[in-house]
Amino acid sequence: MINWPTGEYREKGWRLVYFDAAIEAVKPTTIVEIGTNKGHTAHKLIRRALQYNNTIHYIGYDLFDLANEETNKQEKNGKGIGDYSYAKQKIKKIQRSNPGVTFELHRGFTTDTLTAPIIADFVFIDGGHSYETVKHDYSMVKDSKIIFFDDYNLPGVKQFCDEIGAVNLMPYQSKRKLAYVYNDISK
Repeated sequence: MINWPTGEYREKGWRLVYFDAAIEAVKPTTIVEIGTNKGHTAHKLIRRALQYNNTIHYIGYDLFDLANEETNKQEKNGKGIGDYSYAKQKIKKIQRSNPGVTFELHRGFTTDTLTAPIIADFVFIDGGHSYETVKHDYSMVKDSKIIFFDDYNLPGVKQFCDEIGAVNLMPYQSKRKLAYVYNDISK
């Protein structure tokens, strides 16, 4: 069971209180992030997961430098172009003091780079925001323990999340929205 925070979180880093609750419950050894960008969230997720396990495998997907104005518009990407080298350095910095941390970074559209199902303990989907992309990404990680969907307020993300019964973690009025699916395999 996950003990979700009950307050209204609107400040910078607002997702982390929800991620912390999930990490405490799931104690992940495998983390998948779709939408790695510059690796800031990857760094935080790995650090938090290391509180429970010495061995963490992180798998990140992003267009990185292949993104452009057209792809950002098509996929409703508001965080700008990612940086593969910077993301890699952020994770390697953790790896230097934690040899149990391993990682993979995949550059390109997930329809080209995420082509086989992955079962992970913790998944964060925040890459492309079109209905088709979110549907594809979920189909590749759907058997994972917990799957978060960022930007639940965007039409394509919301439509897909509602179809699969994802739960909105932020029912109060907010521009920021986060939904999740929890496959409690301990039952």
